[in-house]
Amino acid sequence: MTPDAGTPVTGPVPDGQQGRDAAIDFLRGACILYIVGYWHLVPYTNAFPAYANTYTECVKDIALGTFVFCSGLLLAGRRIELTRSGLAAFYLRRVLRIYPLYVIALLLFDLTGLAGKADIVNAVLLLSMFIPPAPYTLWFVTMIMTFYLFTPFLVRLADYPGYYVLGGIALLAAGVLVHGQIHSLDTRIIQYLPCFLLGVAWKRIPGLERLLGARSGLLLALLVVTFLLYRLQHGAGAAAALGRIPAVLAGTLLLYQSVRPLSDRLHSPLIWRLAYASFCIYLFHRLIFRFSSDLYFPDGEYQRLAYLLAVVLPVTVVVAYYVQRVYDRIGRRR
Repeated sequence: MTPDAGTPVTGPVPDGQQGRDAAIDFLRGACILYIVGYWHLVPYTNAFPAYANTYTECVKDIALGTFVFCSGLLLAGRRIELTRSGLAAFYLRRVLRIYPLYVIALLLFDLTGLAGKADIVNAVLLLSMFIPPAPYTLWFVTMIMTFYLFTPFLVRLADYPGYYVLGGIALLAAGVLVHGQIHSLDTRIIQYLPCFLLGVAWKRIPGLERLLGARSGLLLALLVVTFLLYRLQHGAGAAAALGRIPAVLAGTLLLYQSVRPLSDRLHSPLIWRLAYASFCIYLFHRLIFRFSSDLYFPDGEYQRLAYLLAVVLPVTVVVAYYVQRVYDRIGRRR
């Protein structure tokens, strides 16, 4: 969801966005449309009261898991020196790419009443995962930035697969232990941590891709089996988060493996632009939805759905694209 570059591709791309991975851009674009255009949009209309069920929620978790996986994969492709200057450069780049726009979104959430002041303060301080509740929707950014803290060390540790597995298990166990014995966490950080760990490992451990690279049938069967476990999970406790992990991991990897072979066919400026705008779409879509609903909102349920899908969602994408583009231009000038 964050605007990182991937491996080089050719073709016409937006200014400053050369060198992106077409498969990852497609995944980002498709997942953001599902999250924003279905999961977050449909409740405004009351057109489909049963829009949220076990199946659609699992797809939602897999979409978010895919964003997390792609972030880990892309960051693991960068060389990060474990020195004071190397770490400072990495963290500064991450902060400048994400944090200012995130703070702007939080301030707008405060002004419009979409989140309470205490939650906003915790979110600005990046404490939402550790002092819940997190602001609606924007919790994801807090979680990703928490993962960034560990990234340089995970990337280096991944050069030693055995230690990396032990380190990943230790991080997951620490989260469960803190939640259960010390202080309640937002357990979504437990649920999505394995996706980030897998993304880093996929890039840094060559044997992993060789092991699972051409096994889509096996992954599909694994997803079906793990979905049976997923259906039994309820609530926001650590046990439920752990129970969802197998299905989210299987679905995320199956989605990535299914799209990856199609990379050469995905060189579309529309896909690139949608992926490029995805971070700002996620940050600002609720604000645009709310403003649009206050400005005009049909009485009929299906008329509302048509209005939001045909007018408001495209406007959201366009606004987000230009916000990201202006922000990047300002950053390059400075």
